[in-house]
Amino acid sequence: MLEVRRSRDRGYTDNGWLKTFHSFAFADYFDPEHVEFGPLRVINEDRVKPGKAFGPHTAQEMEILTFVVQGEIERSHSLGRKTLLRAGDVQRISAGTGVEHSETNLSATQEAYLLQIWLRPAKPGLAPSIETRHFGGEDKSGRLRLIASAAADAGSLRIQQDARVYATTLDKAQSVRFEVGRSRCAYIHIARGSVEVGETRLNAGDAMKITHVPRISLQNGSDAEVILLNLPAAKLNAVFHRPRVRYVRPTPPAPAPVPAEQTAGPAAALATAPPTAQASVPVARVAAMKVPASALVHVPANAAERVHGAKSKNRLTRAKSATAARLRAHGKSGSKVRAKPQKTLKSGTRAKLQAKLKSKLKVGSDSKVRSKLKAPRRSAARKRP
Repeated sequence: MLEVRRSRDRGYTDNGWLKTFHSFAFADYFDPEHVEFGPLRVINEDRVKPGKAFGPHTAQEMEILTFVVQGEIERSHSLGRKTLLRAGDVQRISAGTGVEHSETNLSATQEAYLLQIWLRPAKPGLAPSIETRHFGGEDKSGRLRLIASAAADAGSLRIQQDARVYATTLDKAQSVRFEVGRSRCAYIHIARGSVEVGETRLNAGDAMKITHVPRISLQNGSDAEVILLNLPAAKLNAVFHRPRVRYVRPTPPAPAPVPAEQTAGPAAALATAPPTAQASVPVARVAAMKVPASALVHVPANAAERVHGAKSKNRLTRAKSATAARLRAHGKSGSKVRAKPQKTLKSGTRAKLQAKLKSKLKVGSDSKVRSKLKAPRRSAARKRP
């Protein structure tokens, strides 16, 4: 399955000196549909204005990859040294038990553009460590360059998670194919430019979740830089899930007394309703309505059907009673009324009536006379034209 998320659908924070797009829930931005994807927890697109800085902040139990796409940034951290990161540099921080760090854009004119990717480590409580590598444009042009992996394969950064992170730049006729692998999934993020993934065009900031697909192809790029993460699919169900609402279905012996301040509005109506009329409601709604959980009971699923059936039966009984009343008003009993049989005319009588009507209407066609005889009797006589 290929699930596309467009750049405009991401979270966004603007602090003036810092503009950030959030692909997953982060800080004050929360989206229950996009909390994490397997061990992938954060992808933040940070743009820092010239001369501005992140203040010191602490990270724990995360594998943090910082890609510098444009400009440069100076990073200071509690491990005792500073690092100047330029375009093409990638730094890995294994936060482990805790690392304090800060970032500063030293340029007076150029904005710094960073991609921050956070992965959950395979084991908690690791010792903090930092590693930095440079991956030039020639290493990524027209091919997938391995940036980070658990075994530090092909000169990549070592991360404490069963994940492989790739980067590539594609332009014009360049294309790459990637085997996702059995029991694996993939996540693609477009850092800049645009590219086709399969038959879908992705632009800067767009992303794609790839599950249950054996291979993918990227082609027809336009100055595109792409980050591809190959992740263990087995952890999707264990870690990535949509929060579910828990329902309360207690059966208390008696409802708890309702305080005076709760005697108005829908909360009081629910608390004072008889037990058979009180339905289970979500916990979030219970908190908003300030109704004690002990006042809630469960209504069986077929209760509404029983009520509806009783109403239908009552309506039928009332209709029968009204009909019987009308018959009694005319001196007839509803149980003994029978429809009168329709009278039939003898052949001689019918012929006399036909002749009489024929002479009265002054018509020569028997069919018109027969139609007049068959026509229903009207309450008012029709005037002749």
